[in-house]
Amino acid sequence: MPTPRKKQNPKPTRQPTRRPAPRIVLLAVTGMSPAILTETLWALAQEKPAIIPDEVIIITTTQGAEDLQRQLLTPRKDWGGRHVWEALRSTLLGRTANTDSRLQLAKPRLIELPDRRTGVRTPADDLRTAADNAAAADFILEEVRRLTENPDTRVMASIAGGRKTMGALLYAAMSLLARDTDRLTHVLVNAPFDICRDFFFPRQPVKSLTAGFGKEVRRVATKDARIELADIPFVPLRNGFAELGEKPGSFRMLVERYSSAMKAETKRPVRVSFDLLGKTLHLDGVPIPMRHRAQILLRFLIESEKIRDQAEAVEKFPVWLNNADDQVRELSPAKVADSDFRRELNHIKSAALKAGCRWPVTPRILDFSRFVIV
Repeated sequence: MPTPRKKQNPKPTRQPTRRPAPRIVLLAVTGMSPAILTETLWALAQEKPAIIPDEVIIITTTQGAEDLQRQLLTPRKDWGGRHVWEALRSTLLGRTANTDSRLQLAKPRLIELPDRRTGVRTPADDLRTAADNAAAADFILEEVRRLTENPDTRVMASIAGGRKTMGALLYAAMSLLARDTDRLTHVLVNAPFDICRDFFFPRQPVKSLTAGFGKEVRRVATKDARIELADIPFVPLRNGFAELGEKPGSFRMLVERYSSAMKAETKRPVRVSFDLLGKTLHLDGVPIPMRHRAQILLRFLIESEKIRDQAEAVEKFPVWLNNADDQVRELSPAKVADSDFRRELNHIKSAALKAGCRWPVTPRILDFSRFVIV
């Protein structure tokens, strides 16, 4: 009788290693109203799932830093001897507030201005001149660059505070250097809490406040406050010009580089090849799944002289098709309407963008002079 084989232990399956969650940093510009910071953090924590940043970084002036210290970091008797930041962490983190490493407020990044007389850069108390704004632009850009160069960090930028120019510069810096995973926001608070200086977040220890001026003064309850976060759309330019975003340089220099690159892009030839049987269109070497009808109409538009509109395209298509090769005639629709051109061009554009290709033609403007069939 044969000896039964011993059962072999199956090889342990290797579990895929999970990439750790990105570290979240809230980057904000602030001025005389640092409450936008606590309001933004409150709104983020109410999202589903809740977002609680690991670190909070403030870009401000010396005046802004003083207001931050006075309003958020100075103990308050009516808050039980705690300061606002401590109370906010306790509210958002709950029982783990004393051991949780999140919501770490970094030392404020003070915008520095050059001093031509002394040659020593000094922290700005305000931004009053064009030169001040230029220096602030470079300062904000470098802070955004430092954060976005780290692939394990997700940036949540807020333009709600500070001077309007500071918010505009942060928006511009995010457009120049931020990634798809980053986020730009503004915070909205309902009246009268938007002008109530003692309001910081709905569940703060002091829940009854005075709001208004003169005869309009009244008592309000913080539970009635409504805080919303508005996402500000931005175009992450580094997606199309990654090599530019990685180069150091001033704010103005980087803007000029992007502008020059975008102008050159509008003149660059677009190489295209067709594979009807394989249902694939190659755009600048990138294969894109594409149906017969879309490829044939695109080839017609490229090979024809510049066509003014869809009506003219419909008129000239039969003549072109009659002179096309057998494969094109066999796979082509016998008739086309102007709606066919709009539909197929929109389809090509969507497929190209999905494949990561820039599509340089709008469906309403049938100018394919830059296209070269290879």
